[in-house]
Amino acid sequence: MKYWYKAIGAGVFTLFSAPLFAQECSINVSTWGGNYQRTYESIIPEFEKLHNCKVNLVIGVSQDFVVKARAGEVDVMTNTMIHTTAAEQDGLLLKLDEKLIPNLASLYDNARHSPNIVWANVGDYALVYNSKYVTEEPTTWDVLWDEKYRNRVGMWSIESQAAALLAVQQANAHGGSFENIEPGLKRLAELVNSGNAVAQTDAESQLVSLFETEEAWLGPLTTGRIKDLWDRGLDHIKIARPKEGTFPTITAMSIINTTKQPEIAQKFIDFALGETAQVAFAVNNLYAPTNKNVKLPDDFKLRGVLVQGEAFDNLLLVDFTELNKVRGAWQEQYMRMVNQ
Repeated sequence: MKYWYKAIGAGVFTLFSAPLFAQECSINVSTWGGNYQRTYESIIPEFEKLHNCKVNLVIGVSQDFVVKARAGEVDVMTNTMIHTTAAEQDGLLLKLDEKLIPNLASLYDNARHSPNIVWANVGDYALVYNSKYVTEEPTTWDVLWDEKYRNRVGMWSIESQAAALLAVQQANAHGGSFENIEPGLKRLAELVNSGNAVAQTDAESQLVSLFETEEAWLGPLTTGRIKDLWDRGLDHIKIARPKEGTFPTITAMSIINTTKQPEIAQKFIDFALGETAQVAFAVNNLYAPTNKNVKLPDDFKLRGVLVQGEAFDNLLLVDFTELNKVRGAWQEQYMRMVNQ
């Protein structure tokens, strides 16, 4: 059965029970659902107690967070780089204050992306596969096009960051480039036109479900969602990092300039860059810390899965500001190629 998903952000606010807070002190923080939401829920009470301020989580998908930011429904935005840099280009972001965010001084250099954007943690879109049916570890992204996997590839929609970066990788491998993306878009369209793609979705939870039900056997998925599957006992789901490299999933954090709580918002960013949050997202979600002073627990057995060292060096990094300029045209070009 084929699935073509378009996620709709419900704008659900998850509220935390907590002691009485300072009058009218609350902030809205955007986040994805699933295990990212659960990790936030596990650490936010510490922030609320420390600053006597309530945190409401705005649950949804990445593109919805920018819409909600424009509507004044988000104070602190947790989002992908592609959507956060778009918000920066639109003038929606507040400058980060080093006096209120002392942890900025402890970050790796590239984690301080701009005066308005910081990387909270780093993972990647690795190649996930079900070892019951894919019996040899894939070494290349090209395996997604193998006819053996007809109707078995779980794939992101063209609006997603993962699809855009896979298009760049495929363009590079097939005579194109970032500036000449057509060969890459043709390859993505082939996944659909050939029947290999069982789904295209912009909601990661739906991809997770397809792997869980074994309708999808392989495809790009973030390390955090792989951990989600492992936590459900699905140890036949394996991770491969192809020779061409993997695609970054960077948690970008920023403050929306319409916030009524700018000081608390700055302090929440500092909290996200501190040890409690950095360790929690590494252990629970497999997202590597960006604070170079954070030490992970000695008994953390999955540290080798984190995007560090060689895995970080092999990330396909692009200029996300430039990507935002061309992304709409790429999507239109791709849609003309599908089912021609």
